Amino acid sequence: MDAQGILDLSRWIAEAGLRGVPETDLIGGFCERLVAAGVPLTRTVVGADTLHPTIAGHVVTWDSSGRNAAEVRRTEY
Repeated sequence: MDAQGILDLSRWIAEAGLRGVPETDLIGGFCERLVAAGVPLTRTVVGADTLHPTIAGHVVTWDSSGRNAAEVRRTEY
């Protein structure tokens, strides 16, 4: 990926995030753009803890098999 590709990807993810694109679509779109740019990516896992009283955190997974990104929530402590 060249410098222009990195700039385009950075711009896309910033604009998509500001538009409120759901996390699964954001991660999926990011990964698909990396693959299209020649990055040998086959799967991704992104996790985040939260300070929510009933949701401890969540994970978004993506793989290159053509399935969409999926969100996994952990709700019980």
